[in-house]
Amino acid sequence: MRVAGFAVAYFLLAQLSYGASFLPEGALATWWAPSGLALAVLVRAERRRYPWFLGAVLVVAFAINAYQQIGPIPVLYRTLADVLEPLASSWALRRMFGIELRLGTVREVLGFAVVAGVLGPAVGAGVVTVGTLFVNPSELSAGMFGLTWFGGAILGGVLFAPVILTWQGRFRPVRLSRWVEAGLLGLSLGAVAVAAMLIRPASILSPLLGFAAFPPLVWSALRFGPSGAARAAVVTSLFSLWPFAAWQPELPAWQIIVSQGIYALGVLTALSLSALTEEAARQRRLAEAQTRQTEESLALVERAYQEAREALQLREDFLSIASHELKTPLTPLAARLSFLQRRLADGQTLSPESIDKPLQSLRKLTELINDLLDTSQIEHGRLNLHLQPQPLEEIVRLGVDPFRKGSPLHRLVVDVPDESLWVEADRERMAQVVANLVDNAIKYSPSGGEVRVRLRPHPEGVELTVSDQGIGIPEDQQTRLFERFYRAANSGVSYGGLGLGLYITHDIVDLHHGRIWVESTPGAGSTFHVVLPRLAHAEIWESLH
Repeated sequence: MRVAGFAVAYFLLAQLSYGASFLPEGALATWWAPSGLALAVLVRAERRRYPWFLGAVLVVAFAINAYQQIGPIPVLYRTLADVLEPLASSWALRRMFGIELRLGTVREVLGFAVVAGVLGPAVGAGVVTVGTLFVNPSELSAGMFGLTWFGGAILGGVLFAPVILTWQGRFRPVRLSRWVEAGLLGLSLGAVAVAAMLIRPASILSPLLGFAAFPPLVWSALRFGPSGAARAAVVTSLFSLWPFAAWQPELPAWQIIVSQGIYALGVLTALSLSALTEEAARQRRLAEAQTRQTEESLALVERAYQEAREALQLREDFLSIASHELKTPLTPLAARLSFLQRRLADGQTLSPESIDKPLQSLRKLTELINDLLDTSQIEHGRLNLHLQPQPLEEIVRLGVDPFRKGSPLHRLVVDVPDESLWVEADRERMAQVVANLVDNAIKYSPSGGEVRVRLRPHPEGVELTVSDQGIGIPEDQQTRLFERFYRAANSGVSYGGLGLGLYITHDIVDLHHGRIWVESTPGAGSTFHVVLPRLAHAEIWESLH
């Protein structure tokens, strides 16, 4: 269907060319529109369809030339010229720009001008010149015939090929104002064409009036892009020849060639300006994109710099806190051990109670070191769990037991149901969670009070809560409680520690596929909630057996 449609269009343009610019002396057209059509279609044709389109040119060109009754030999060399001309041009353009040639850059426009305005027409003109010399040895006659062919091929290629090469292949909604502008543009071009062809008698003024078409062509290029410039040139060319050529059969060939040549020059100028405009727009968009990218890069660098500063500050704060917290149990431990060493040197006996304080300091030191080790494992993704079905109430008792003989100011209450609430957990790690939450509750309840550990079923599984009656936590600090090294500072008093307990607790709960959050009111205490998935009886039985 495409090849057939192309063949019909080629034939109709040939008839239009003969009807509008027929030269009886040589039985040829001084304005050969089919050459532009064939050039553009062969540039765009896919590789598998290329031979079919080329064959269509051969068949239709042969039929058109044979219809002119010019003898068998002229029919052959004219047909050969009609085929070789677009073949040479399309081959060169495909080699230079590929089949996606859009005339959107100055390089493409210049390449098209050289190929369509020189190379292809020169090949066709060369063939018919040699053929004419073979039939009629008159060099002057052959030269004039070849020159006329050369000019007609240039006009057809330059004026008609850009319409197809710049075709976008889709229609987009256009505002009414654009339609009005396009209408005014068409009227101005039509007025120039009519004026150029109706000046009588034919004089050099008539074709030179074609230069008046340059401003509208430039207007169309700048406002409507390459496709607008190409369509405007075709409209001007057609309007200046048809139907006025039929009304003025005495119109000399030189006037057609000169006026159409001016329009061809105009379309090349308009296409160049359009390409320059589009390239400038592309460069502007590229510059804007590079500017945005640079700004984003600078923002990233600034953010990275800020994060690095925060990390360095965090490191310095951590080293300061860590050194202080490690010295806190280490200093009395060293002093107490030194005292006990002197007593042993003096031969004194030591009571079991005398090593309670050193052991307490040692336990505190061990906890700090364990927190640091756990944090390192979390940061490197190496905090491994040994998950097994466990009754959570037993884990709660295991985590609470070390605090039963703790501060005399606090009353520890453990509230668990009679039924066993089973979860898949690492026994030691979940006991660490309970211990961290209880220790946190006692630490931030300096005035004493009740610390309640409660275990209950929950719609999402099992819920563990640890509540205190301490100083509470302001709302703006609650979202940061589970960050590394963060310690609430609402009371103005430091309660010690590295700020790692809740960070480790959060990660352990997360690895158990649970969630943890806090509810607190300053001055009224805090409640930490931990929800874990509960095992069904069938899952417990399967895991245990």
